[in-house]
Amino acid sequence: GTKPNSVLLNFAVNIYEEGRRLSIVVDCSSHGTHVAGIVAANFPDKPALNGIAPGAQIVSCKVGDSRLGSMETGTGLMRALLVAKENGCDLINLSYGESYLYPNIGRFVEAASEFVNRHNIIFVSSAGNNGPSLSTVGAPGGTTSAIIGVGAYVSPGMMEVEYSSLEPLPRGTNYPWSSRGP
Repeated sequence: GTKPNSVLLNFAVNIYEEGRRLSIVVDCSSHGTHVAGIVAANFPDKPALNGIAPGAQIVSCKVGDSRLGSMETGTGLMRALLVAKENGCDLINLSYGESYLYPNIGRFVEAASEFVNRHNIIFVSSAGNNGPSLSTVGAPGGTTSAIIGVGAYVSPGMMEVEYSSLEPLPRGTNYPWSSRGP
């Protein structure tokens, strides 16, 4: 298909091993850029626009595979952990997640736990949007005590003002993107 001119393709080119390896990364959405702005936006002349850590240095690692609809892969997750360690990162934020069956198992969970416990890296991950019930919290945010799982709560008033909800949802109904409703 053809996309209109208003759609821009964002990509990054990385050259490794003295030019013997080339990595071309294509982003499937602007979520990472959005989160980076929330964290490190820095406007010295307009501090109201600053992120929570103005001017923080960010190392961006793509863990989703565009060929899989941006689904994260074990290889991508492991590479991101290694890049975080190699670059001396103090904190990892992962905005990916999915349902899981068993906590505290698997290659990635073991590696994430090692990075947190041995290398003193703080690891924050989304808790998922699959609830509410026993399986509300997703992986990796709910898979190990080494990762801080973060979820969202939006009150009906917040939904109306901040998300332009045109009609109030019936009491007890979840918002379509959230594991927690009003």
